[in-house]
Amino acid sequence: MINNTIPRFLAVSGLFVLLGAYSGCGAAESIVVAQPPELLAPPRARVSPATYSSIAPQFPQQPTDPADAVEALRAFVNANDDPRQIGKLIAAWEHQWISSSQEQEFMTGTVVETADIDGDNQKELLIVLPGAQLVVLDPATDKTYQASTYQFRDLLARIWRIADINNDGRIEIAAQAASCGAHTCSLTVNVLHWAPKGYTDLLIWTPEDNSAFPGVTMPSATATWRKSAAGAEQELVLQGGLLNSEGVGAQREYTEVYAWNGSEYRLKEHSYDPVASQHPYFKFIDGNQAFVDGNYQLAIERYLASITTPYPGNDSLGDAGLENAGPIIAAAARFQLMLTYLQLGNDERATATYRQSQQRDGDYASWSQAFWQVYLDQNDIAAGCAAATEAAQKAYLPGSGYTTTPLSTLICPQIEWQAEHENSQ
Repeated sequence: MINNTIPRFLAVSGLFVLLGAYSGCGAAESIVVAQPPELLAPPRARVSPATYSSIAPQFPQQPTDPADAVEALRAFVNANDDPRQIGKLIAAWEHQWISSSQEQEFMTGTVVETADIDGDNQKELLIVLPGAQLVVLDPATDKTYQASTYQFRDLLARIWRIADINNDGRIEIAAQAASCGAHTCSLTVNVLHWAPKGYTDLLIWTPEDNSAFPGVTMPSATATWRKSAAGAEQELVLQGGLLNSEGVGAQREYTEVYAWNGSEYRLKEHSYDPVASQHPYFKFIDGNQAFVDGNYQLAIERYLASITTPYPGNDSLGDAGLENAGPIIAAAARFQLMLTYLQLGNDERATATYRQSQQRDGDYASWSQAFWQVYLDQNDIAAGCAAATEAAQKAYLPGSGYTTTPLSTLICPQIEWQAEHENSQ
């Protein structure tokens, strides 16, 4: 929580940036900046209120404007560049701004480090201000420090690792930051090149609209680095993805791997928890993904598995209240199976699957029936899908939550069909 008198100019809902120290391994270990243990408390250490009250008079009060905070920090460091005192100052400022320790405890790393990150044989000071600003203080010829700042998206941040992570002969700054809601904390990781004239983001997330967005974010995540199988560069591994609030519905963890492509870190692998993925609901969801991708044979395999897999009980991973949803999931998978056969031009299999739905799915066969009548009349898959989704628009999976969707959005998962049908009206 932020003090109500301090504007939330740096908090962005659902996003978090973490910065922290990373020890590394192998060849990279030799260039990791190791902070002497007496300089800083461990990343997760808490300072008692009594300690804050005793050190607070030594430090400038935290300004409300981030630009003023940077200048206040620079002036303080020019007068006293002892990393121990800088760390205490940042701890005091964080205590003034953040009333909960949840963000601090979720992050890994430190708030101040020293390293030669531009190769000029002089060590810069790297400091993270509350409000997720990375400040690099570069020593000038007059022995004072000049500030260069990078604005992360989130509330609190830590320096995670300083090393040549991508094996390009230059030093990178890996950053983590955290922001916590009522039930869930999320982690954002950034990777930067720094130079006195500016910063370059090396870790890029690309959403569905193909826009480039610096850093990657995942709820309830842990982050690690691993050596690439193809070379000496490191790959970023994020694992998590679960929301912790009630009513969230069926979920499964996932893992993302970001690899260096010569100019940026981009998503290389995305995989779901293999145990939860055996649930009939997720077999159906994965069948839809294969269907949208045009991999119809794989879609058929997954829909058949969703129909025939024994339905797990309450205690299974990923069940989330879906224990009574077996019949409706089977009906939806059978509908999609019929649709897939039509896409492949196999009218005989499609007709047989439709008849099975009428025999086995009871009231849930209404979507197939609505589709089939329109399809036979107009020979138009888009028109049939429009009729089916209308018939299913009030159907929800038992136990579903705000991360799951109405059945009408789970059948006919091909937006182009809907658009073609709407445009033809």
